[in-house]
Amino acid sequence: MKWLTAEVETNKIKRFFQGLGTLTRLYLMLSFITFSVVFIVGTLVYLQNKISFEPLSTITGTAATVPTTVFIDMMTTQVPQLEKASTSTFSQKNITKFLFQFMSGINPKNPKSLVALAIPGMERETPSLLYGGDAATSISPVEYNPPAKVFQQDEISSTREESPAPVPSEPAPNKQVNENKGNKSVFIYHSHNRESWIPELTKITNPDLAFDANKNVTLLGKRMKESFDKLGISATHSDKDYPSSVKGFTYPKSYQYSKLTVKEAFATNPKLSYLFDIHRDSQGRDKATVTINKKDYAQIYFVVGEKNPNWEKNMEFAKKIHDKLNEKYPGISRGIFGKNSNGNGEYNQSISPNSSLIEIGGVENTLVESYRTIDILVEIIADLINDAEKV
Repeated sequence: MKWLTAEVETNKIKRFFQGLGTLTRLYLMLSFITFSVVFIVGTLVYLQNKISFEPLSTITGTAATVPTTVFIDMMTTQVPQLEKASTSTFSQKNITKFLFQFMSGINPKNPKSLVALAIPGMERETPSLLYGGDAATSISPVEYNPPAKVFQQDEISSTREESPAPVPSEPAPNKQVNENKGNKSVFIYHSHNRESWIPELTKITNPDLAFDANKNVTLLGKRMKESFDKLGISATHSDKDYPSSVKGFTYPKSYQYSKLTVKEAFATNPKLSYLFDIHRDSQGRDKATVTINKKDYAQIYFVVGEKNPNWEKNMEFAKKIHDKLNEKYPGISRGIFGKNSNGNGEYNQSISPNSSLIEIGGVENTLVESYRTIDILVEIIADLINDAEKV
């Protein structure tokens, strides 16, 4: 009987150690897997920081796509002293919409985003908000390739008419002219020089057809140069029409054409420092207009090409302009957006840290509204240039 009891106790001890051994092996295996995952992720992050200058755009843009009210609601769940919003953003509708758009890249309110995923080149880039603006209300710039018929050969081969006289607008605020223009100067150009506006064109109601050989964003560039000249800032403007001057013109290569224009300008004037590529966005009037002191202004978007190795410097330059604009004219600038996924992704901005792509209003704004914005934009940039000259 004692022998049987001893054998039972021995079996229990064996089972205990067998179970302990199994748990030990399981623990060691899970520890090894965890260590391996942490090591691999750490290595990848280290290598990414060492060999890549591009930001993780998916992470950069994620926080910007989340409305500010979401963060407020999250804080109120942990800080009772904060007053909760009357309507929480944590609704099934809002959460479902955000998750669907974030995971699929399809905006339920924009049917074109679904088509763009299937047609290469239709969606040029997916911009992410880098700085400024309210993530809950900031609308990203939109750009789609115009239909091929807009640049048909019979239109391109026709003689380009002289640009019409600028539409009168309120004069720029009186400022003391700086007679010393310094050694640095401004170059203004247009990669998409035929971008126009529906209200300024006859028989055009489709935003995708709002392109014109005469009445287009080059008028904004001309106005910009004239405003700089009045303020004593040396400025040069290129209104080159690429569809009529480039053999075999194709719209997706616009930035390649404009890069040659910039290089030619530098060859003529090596002292160039400030480069501005002026566009108009494809958003509607309600998303690209702000009313200040009972006057309508075309809102401004800044675009930074994140494939430029030194994109942070261009962002800092745009940030200075954005901050001063909104300080003096609240809401005039929607913010700074980054692009790096497809298409160009560099926008000639590697040529100078003081280079910026600026969208002036949208396709439904008027020329007068855009001129108003140009006048105050030049005023702000001139102040920055003069401050830099003093330093």
